[in-house]
Amino acid sequence: MSEHLDRDAQFALGEECIAFRAPEKAAYWFRLAAEQDHIEAQYRYGEQLYRGRGTREEGIDWLIKAGKQGHSKAQLKLARHYHLYEDKIHFVHWLREAAECGSSQGQYMLGLLYYKGEQGIRKSLEIALHWFHIAAEQGHMDAQSKLGSMYFYGEGVAVDLEISEYWTIKAGEAAMEMLKEMHD
Repeated sequence: MSEHLDRDAQFALGEECIAFRAPEKAAYWFRLAAEQDHIEAQYRYGEQLYRGRGTREEGIDWLIKAGKQGHSKAQLKLARHYHLYEDKIHFVHWLREAAECGSSQGQYMLGLLYYKGEQGIRKSLEIALHWFHIAAEQGHMDAQSKLGSMYFYGEGVAVDLEISEYWTIKAGEAAMEMLKEMHD
């Protein structure tokens, strides 16, 4: 019986159900794989529950399971959830986890918290610069733009017009690429 497939096969069946627009069946397969600690299935099942295929609380529980295992999309989703519900402690916790697991969006958002000194984070342009650099190196357009600005105005660093120009051009190239993709 297909319920006895290994977790990877169950996850693959869930993916196939999504491709064939059968979200109820996908949820079934994702749940089976998630119960066997398949991290991506935990995230996908949690997302489905969070978006209305179950309760938001059930969705959060599955997202937390994936997040604790290093799933950066789950961590970012949790950060956004806690930000929405004005839970600063959990918001910053999950945002930091996402940033440390390599999420460029998480790195950029954490950099913004340090840049602005928000959500209980003490303002630090040096730490903000650190997170912006990491996100920018991964191609995050907003982080690239922010670095260009910080080097132009000397925010947390010495004014360096050459580095400012480099990151500003990178951000512009990323914006142009995004526009091309939108029109293709």
